[in-house]
Amino acid sequence: YLAELTQKVVSSAHIEHHARIIVQKYIQRKLISISSNLINDAFDETTDIIELMDKAESEIFKVTEGSIKKNYSKATDLIHQAIKEIESIGNEDGISGIPSGFLEIDKITSGWQRSDLIIIAARPGMGKTALTLSMARNIAVIEKVPVAFFSLEMSSIQLITRLISAETGLSSEKLRTGKLADHEWKQLNVKVGDLEKAPIYIDDTPALSIFDLRAKARRMASQFKIKLIVVDYLQLMTAGNTNKSGNREQEISTIS
Repeated sequence: YLAELTQKVVSSAHIEHHARIIVQKYIQRKLISISSNLINDAFDETTDIIELMDKAESEIFKVTEGSIKKNYSKATDLIHQAIKEIESIGNEDGISGIPSGFLEIDKITSGWQRSDLIIIAARPGMGKTALTLSMARNIAVIEKVPVAFFSLEMSSIQLITRLISAETGLSSEKLRTGKLADHEWKQLNVKVGDLEKAPIYIDDTPALSIFDLRAKARRMASQFKIKLIVVDYLQLMTAGNTNKSGNREQEISTIS
């Protein structure tokens, strides 16, 4: 049978077409397998529906992104990769991640690094939202890096008004009342130009669950190539699963 197969292909001219067929069949098999598992889970009365939805989206997302691959790496390969990254950092003034725009912070962190979880903590009214909003602005406007900002406390219009205020130098009180002099209107229209072009995406869904956040973040990363996600703020999120017992501290730990 193998000998017959070799005789049926006389040249490598259509190898790309043949390879595409193999990939398509592989994806179809994966989708059938995933769907079968999801059907079984859906019939199980003990299955948590929120977790099932997250699992469904996660598994299908892996297939669509072609990210079904080996989950291990050889130390030799990792060492070579790490050395290359260290060399590239040396050539880029020590900034290996995404610069926040605050020079002193960037000196300590070398920029925000991929896969890092950064918690900004302070007492109420100390400026946590202002700081993260400024960082998001710097990253999107100066670095042109797409940023997702999930605001669970303030509306998207309130947030963007704060950004406009910082960008134009006009007080938030003037922007709220709309009582601007002619030169201030000109100042407003000129200085919001860069902000208008900035790849900042704001979601103001209240009481967002960790599952919803993950689903939205996946779609934004796929559609807009998001590189940084800001959540303002963590304690307003929910774990999305009311069936599991535990106190609020444990729920926040799960969300983290």
